[in-house]
Amino acid sequence: MKSNQIKSWEESYSFFCKNFIGKRVIYEYEYKNQTKILEVSMKKKHFLHLCGVKYSRGAKNFARDLERGRLDPKDVIMSSSIKNVVEAKIRCIDNLKYLISKGVRISDNGNFTNLSFDKAIRSNKDLVALSLICTQRGDYIPNSLLNLTYTKSMASVLKNTKSVTSISVIDIETQTKRTIF
Repeated sequence: MKSNQIKSWEESYSFFCKNFIGKRVIYEYEYKNQTKILEVSMKKKHFLHLCGVKYSRGAKNFARDLERGRLDPKDVIMSSSIKNVVEAKIRCIDNLKYLISKGVRISDNGNFTNLSFDKAIRSNKDLVALSLICTQRGDYIPNSLLNLTYTKSMASVLKNTKSVTSISVIDIETQTKRTIF
């Protein structure tokens, strides 16, 4: 584990917290002449999963250690069998900003060898996608971060998409709504 990888995680985690934690992110898109809504909720513990590694002290401590700038590389567990996948995630995690910007698109369910999802939010260009699973409450939570420049087969599956027409963010605590576009 290199220090620049940890620095990238720290910066991406800061963005993740600022834009997703404690918020309901609502994507509106058109499908068959109807406005559809995709609501995404995230928790700090989800960030570990997006990184593709395990942390010997657990997901909550991974988040806390990133916040405090005290992530111990010895506690990061990266399976050699998925090293390429983890490295691909590390290379794209700083592209999270493209998931809340103009041009973002929504894709329906997909299945790969080691991944299935209900929806995905993807960047306009083949950079990054966030696959999501639907909860019993009807909102969506992240289940994987996909580097679309690394995995062209995933990028091709995510071609049948709908353009997002607006993104708004509701702060869960204050109920303040902010429109991104």
